[in-house]
Amino acid sequence: TADPWLDVSPKSGTTPATVRVTVMAAGLPAGARTGRIVVNAPQALSPRIEVPVTLTVPSVMRLTPESLAFTTAGQASQNVTLTTSGGPPLAFSAASGAAWLSVSPKSGTAPVTLSVTVSAAGLSGGTFEDSITITAAGAANSPLKLPVRLTVPGTGLSVTPGSLTFNTTGAASQTLSITTGGAGNWTATAAGYAWLSV
Repeated sequence: TADPWLDVSPKSGTTPATVRVTVMAAGLPAGARTGRIVVNAPQALSPRIEVPVTLTVPSVMRLTPESLAFTTAGQASQNVTLTTSGGPPLAFSAASGAAWLSVSPKSGTAPVTLSVTVSAAGLSGGTFEDSITITAAGAANSPLKLPVRLTVPGTGLSVTPGSLTFNTTGAASQTLSITTGGAGNWTATAAGYAWLSV
């Protein structure tokens, strides 16, 4: 064989024999290529036989950036670029799992720019994680996932009721409800009054 990506071992001997055929795809661009193995045996009735060998190197998908992060209480979008390691245009489909996450276009051919949109409508404060899944039948790393993180700020500190009134000659207590629109830490002090504690 004259193809640098194709090798046989052993390269000579006596019949009957078994020959190992090896392909070396490392460093080759994506796509299909054809080589041949030529077997010569001068004493045979058919002294020369050519064996075609086809090697297909699948494309590898790449995302730039490899993950996305959003912080919003509304709607926001970011772009991500889907490319391949070479070869013919690669047909793909893209899908998201969470209702707050969407991608456009949902199908097409790479290379392409995808628009990823998050919508925090109806979500309480906190952090949400999901991913965009990209599938391509001709890609070596299909399915490929794009992690997406959405941080929804809390709605602010709220204390209910806004004031307390006590009428007592002894000890008495009442309750306050504290919210921040999501999970969050809080502290409360009695502001230095000896007769008041929390």
